[in-house]
Amino acid sequence: MKKLFTLLLLLVCVVSTSWAQKIYTVSYDGKDVASEEGYFTNSAKHSFNTKFCPCTYEDHIYAKALKMESATTVTFTTTNNATVTIVQSLVSGGDKTIKLNGDVLDGRVNDTIGHVGVYTKTNLSAGTYTVARGSGESGICYIKVVEQAAENQVAIPTISSADGKFTFTDNATISISTATAGATIHYTINDGDEQVYSNPFTINSKSTIKAWATKDGMSKSSTATATFSKVLNNPVLTLNGNILTPGNIEGLSCNENLIATADEGQFIISAWSTNPNKYTTAEGLNDSNKSETNTTNLLTATGGNQRVLFIAATDGNGNYSGLCVYVFKNVNTVLTSITDAGYASFSDANNNLDFSQMDGLTAYVATGNTTSTITLEEVTSIPASTGVILKGAKGEYRIPIVSSASEPVVNILKATTKETTFKAGEVYAFGVLNGTVGFYVVGEGGYTVKKNRAYIDATSITADAKPFLTFDNNGTNNISFEEAASFDKNAPMYNLAGQRVNANYHGVVLQNGKKFIVK
Repeated sequence: MKKLFTLLLLLVCVVSTSWAQKIYTVSYDGKDVASEEGYFTNSAKHSFNTKFCPCTYEDHIYAKALKMESATTVTFTTTNNATVTIVQSLVSGGDKTIKLNGDVLDGRVNDTIGHVGVYTKTNLSAGTYTVARGSGESGICYIKVVEQAAENQVAIPTISSADGKFTFTDNATISISTATAGATIHYTINDGDEQVYSNPFTINSKSTIKAWATKDGMSKSSTATATFSKVLNNPVLTLNGNILTPGNIEGLSCNENLIATADEGQFIISAWSTNPNKYTTAEGLNDSNKSETNTTNLLTATGGNQRVLFIAATDGNGNYSGLCVYVFKNVNTVLTSITDAGYASFSDANNNLDFSQMDGLTAYVATGNTTSTITLEEVTSIPASTGVILKGAKGEYRIPIVSSASEPVVNILKATTKETTFKAGEVYAFGVLNGTVGFYVVGEGGYTVKKNRAYIDATSITADAKPFLTFDNNGTNNISFEEAASFDKNAPMYNLAGQRVNANYHGVVLQNGKKFIVK
């Protein structure tokens, strides 16, 4: 009899364990964070992107959501009836649909403050389910699957606001329910005293609510948790002294100091780059948010072609202003300079560049030559590794990087990707002679052209050209070289460094106080 009782007791324990209600979650924020390894399986195409962020769900701010491409799927298998929650980003691709087992999901609740849309599907039968994109590319932040318990366990409560959102401005009405009839629901607010739920209640500040349910003769349900955040009605956020509202700001340099302030309480500030898909670096700011209290936060930001900054103001109790998102376009630039000469040869091996909005700086390619000049043609953009001539006043210039640019139709200028030494007669190098800029044939001893400069291959210059060629748009040619007839190749001659050279030397030489060019 004792053995029989023990066996029955073991059977009850096995049944209770087997049919217990379970919750499985996976969060996508630059990586997968799953509550149980192996429950969610991914397709080979599985990557993350900041363009879908920032967004927030249940008080977690996402910086890098899962990119739902055509070949991206997430699969899970339920062993009992279940409810699935899928959180989609509204920052980018929010107008696109999500599919579950090939069916387009409906009933999405949009939270425009948190920038997410929430799908909830109930009463899914046991089986395998696949999440995929529908009408186009979008981002997913979070998936939760709640497998319902058998008859011996109370169903996990559902916690929801009246509008289905997790943010509110003044107050929120909270309801808690369970699918188990006759069960008693217990709950806490911010881990305070336990209370028994009877009717919807109101909260007016940030609140984390935990709820579970009990019933005589049944095991207690799992605990449900939900966080609701209050949004400040009239936050005042400033950036560089200007009051801000969410939106785009163009034209700020990536090296500018960004000063953010909040009029009350705290503010949280974070920044990251969308190209490349890595966080930017900033003073006092790494991969995590930085909080300040009634102060000014100075950041020296760096990043890629496009940088996203978000600021959230709080009142000290965790209530925040929402995500103020700012996109700084064309923040990545290439630095170069112009000397007193007013011209410079230039190239960049890694970046496509845009000159169209440059104030006081003009770029030219070289399309050919006459006997005495190089013909220049203005361009507004260039692809990487394109040699150009820059014209402008003395000073430093930041040239914006762009995603693409067309090759010039004709350009005899060559770019240097590294410091390169050329032999006599091989190339024409950029230089200044008697105050006039142009290209001169490299003489004896050769010449080293620095990285990110431009030169002309001698084979691109016509045979009748002079050793020194000025620019056709320069307007002057005040270099007066002596005619070859007055030059005595057997007489002593010197290069511009004062070194004596012989008759085999090529380039500019001094003889009897006069300048000559020897080919």
